[in-house]
Amino acid sequence: MKQAFMRLTFLNVAMIILLTVIPSGVYLHLLGENMNEQVNRLNEQMVTEFRNALDDDIVKEAIRMTDLYLTERGTNETLIYPFTHDISGDTSRILAVAEQLKDLKNGYPFIESVDIYYRTGGLLFMGPNVCFMKLRSCDAGGREAWLRKFSDTDSHVEWMQMQVKEQSADKQWISYVRSYPFFSTADRASGHHRH
Repeated sequence: MKQAFMRLTFLNVAMIILLTVIPSGVYLHLLGENMNEQVNRLNEQMVTEFRNALDDDIVKEAIRMTDLYLTERGTNETLIYPFTHDISGDTSRILAVAEQLKDLKNGYPFIESVDIYYRTGGLLFMGPNVCFMKLRSCDAGGREAWLRKFSDTDSHVEWMQMQVKEQSADKQWISYVRSYPFFSTADRASGHHRH
């Protein structure tokens, strides 16, 4: 009798364990899979919203800025004129370009700098600063990569990641670089701009 009681006790304990542990394990496994799936779906949704916010607020705005300010409209003469005329000896025009570039940067909070290279005068505007490239070499602060690429190749537009040295600190920038006029070969481009 004692042995039968032990067998029944052992069998009941085994049944209780099997009936609670196996369903609990299956339940926890399914719960974990469902939770991971929900987290992945939420992450994908957040990344999609972040991408859309970047596209709408930054990327489209950066491209729109170049279309708006670097087209041959009367209001854009300050930035357009140096593409076809040498202004390296005209201090007032140089200051006007520098001031307009500073205003452009201040008007778009996501832009660190608006740089323009005018091939006709050999001028590289790095924001409000200007470098007379025909007179002397100057520290372009990491901008050499886009300048060399667009001067030596027939590139028209490109997004580039670059490391720029500004005030003794290295910064990582993603830049929109475009030739002017838009469809031109390297030897016929009047200049290039980056922001």
